[in-house]
Amino acid sequence: MSATISLTQSDVMTAVRSFLLGVLPSGVEVVRGFDNRVPAPTGPNFVQFWMIGTARLSTNWNEYVGNTQPAPAPQDGKMQARKGVEARVQIDFYGPAAEEYADMVSTLWRDPYGCDAFAAINPEIQPLHADDAKNMPIVNGESQYEQRFMVEALLQINPVTTVPQDFAEELAIEEFINVDAAYPPGA
Repeated sequence: MSATISLTQSDVMTAVRSFLLGVLPSGVEVVRGFDNRVPAPTGPNFVQFWMIGTARLSTNWNEYVGNTQPAPAPQDGKMQARKGVEARVQIDFYGPAAEEYADMVSTLWRDPYGCDAFAAINPEIQPLHADDAKNMPIVNGESQYEQRFMVEALLQINPVTTVPQDFAEELAIEEFINVDAAYPPGA
């Protein structure tokens, strides 16, 4: 078995999208950013979001889990290394209601409502805080200004990396070796 991780960037982005869809009015399209040659949604209001960075919040904490195979054979088990990570997400709101929607999301992200919503989606993902909405209009391909408000929102995620670990409940010692006699110092 090779190493596995419990929480991927895709899991985090799915949780963010679920939260946004639960907060915004029905019909507002929510898309993940950075897709080349994909046109913007056609509705009057839409949201685009992406991960912009991560930062470690803590050192690892480990848990060792053994199997219940009969002794004295080594038991197949695992070591789980969990770390706390701050994930930063940029959320851009476009259209006539961009400011209103950005304020709603920023407010609820910092509220117990946001904690409860994310806990229902994935308990390993929790909102930390979000910036106030910033007015960041853009110029589109037709050289026209488009209304855009941006919110930077932070999450805490706790991914667990699992690797194989051998365990034994008892060991059988068959022969003692005098180390100094078998391997003399300086030899």
